[in-house]
Amino acid sequence: MFHDIVVPLDGSSLAECAIGPAGWIATECRARLHLVRVHVRRDAAVAQDAVARAADARYVHELAGWLREGSHHETVDVVLDGSPALAIADYADRVNADLVVMTTHGRSGIERRQFGSVAAVVAHHVACPVILARGEPGEYVPRQVPLERIVFAVDGTERPEDVQTLALRLGRLGHPSFRIVCTLAPALVSQPAYAGAMEERREREVVAAAESYLSGIVARLRAAGMRAEILVTVTDDSSRAILEVADRDDADAVVILGQRG
Repeated sequence: MFHDIVVPLDGSSLAECAIGPAGWIATECRARLHLVRVHVRRDAAVAQDAVARAADARYVHELAGWLREGSHHETVDVVLDGSPALAIADYADRVNADLVVMTTHGRSGIERRQFGSVAAVVAHHVACPVILARGEPGEYVPRQVPLERIVFAVDGTERPEDVQTLALRLGRLGHPSFRIVCTLAPALVSQPAYAGAMEERREREVVAAAESYLSGIVARLRAAGMRAEILVTVTDDSSRAILEVADRDDADAVVILGQRG
């Protein structure tokens, strides 16, 4: 079902929280877990940088060794160089990853900077979906538990069958509920040529078309016995809107289809 799952790590306990859901998926599917640490060279001498890179390699290798004990999936570790987001996306493509699993902030509020920077760039450049799982700073690597509430972020450009296929694959691993969220930019809804009642009519038509698009996806999920709802929102800040929905739903994860997929 899933074969290769990439988990980017930056040395923080927050990033390590992605290992919980990623490990659960890997165990259920007997998938290979890739723990990836990107070494970013600072303004330091070559010798000092070599020491820092060795520390990065030791960190990810020791963590992978700990995970291998008693696990039912293969775990590999790797250190990359370069820009974190681009290096992660390139590696995921090279190993034909099925998923990239990263961590956002905890249940008291998701970290917008994380979503808006590394995760967003990874999703833009990678061919596979990106899962943004919840975590708490300072939390030890959590036990492997199923994802129970999942938000899918779409903008209407994705192929419905791609959304359906991924949701069905995740749904078969447990019994999650899904919220399929479509964000529409105001520019797509209203145009200067329209005014008053005509503008309101156009907005209703665009929103109705988006709802119809999502309803087709949800109908198939429900036919497979899964719980699924839709939400269409008009916003000039799609990232913030999606994360606010995730907060309200107390979602365990946000899923973004890779934009090159």
